[in-house]
Amino acid sequence: MVTLLINNNIKKRYIFIESGAGCGGIIELFTKTRLYSEHPWEIYAFEARPDLIPQIPKRTNQTILNKAIWIHDGFVKFYLGKDPKGSSILKHKKTGGLRVDEPVEVESINFGQWLKRNFRLEDFILVSFNIEGAEYDVLNNMLRDGTIEYIDELYVEFHNEKVGISKETDKQLVSEIQKRNVFVKPVNMKVYLEPDHNLCKTAMEKSYLNLKFDAAIGRIGIFLQKNYPWLYSKLKNIKKG
Repeated sequence: MVTLLINNNIKKRYIFIESGAGCGGIIELFTKTRLYSEHPWEIYAFEARPDLIPQIPKRTNQTILNKAIWIHDGFVKFYLGKDPKGSSILKHKKTGGLRVDEPVEVESINFGQWLKRNFRLEDFILVSFNIEGAEYDVLNNMLRDGTIEYIDELYVEFHNEKVGISKETDKQLVSEIQKRNVFVKPVNMKVYLEPDHNLCKTAMEKSYLNLKFDAAIGRIGIFLQKNYPWLYSKLKNIKKG
């Protein structure tokens, strides 16, 4: 006879996930709230644009991931926007000034399965979504596989008409998520992010040459940047010259 022992002493984890972190503006606001002061939070910041990663303030309780939130693990084309907060996986997005002829290839994750691999249903998970139209595919995928139930509170900016989706679809999606006992609130991130937007714009203007270089060499650039930064830097200098 096999006896299964369940450890009831495992502590509940408090998780804050910022998807489409930009330069960390929402995280900065969250760390100033009363809720943040009440629990030992773990922060996860997802940002697909490699040039914005250095702009996200570092914290001991924070993990920064240069990955795109999506519906599969691997790589995906990412379209850079002239507006730093307007870049998107979706080529047909109408706003943001997407450079559709110069995509960069970035790592992607199946967000729902990432939650399932890393956390428990008993953990408290608060998610902020500002992923420029990709929210529809991601959330519908999470509803299908049940991983939406890992989220306790979801604050999401819907980009509806910007990606050819009706506002009625937003309401239907919110309703389906609420049926899974998830608190969900549509928000307009721009109300909170003007200072962050300006900071990101400055960073973007300084590093656009780097992004063009990444677009030219694609996956090889991502691999070199992570594993051989000295060689990546040397090649980039040659490219600029």
